[in-house]
Amino acid sequence: MAGIDHEQFDYAAKIAELEDITARLQQSDTPLDKAIQLHDAGKQLVAELEAYLQHAELTVRHRTAETEG
Repeated sequence: MAGIDHEQFDYAAKIAELEDITARLQQSDTPLDKAIQLHDAGKQLVAELEAYLQHAELTVRHRTAETEG
């Protein structure tokens, strides 16, 4: 995902934010419009986390290939 600063990305904070969103969505008193906003925010966080992990995986593969080659 373009626009992610991999050096400044705080994976733990993003996971905590996603866990908070999940907890709020599980509350029975969350209004529908708020639930939709939370769902959208959660989807965005998941996309950012996936992009970060893909970048990390590529970095590890690249460094592994350098040490093996």
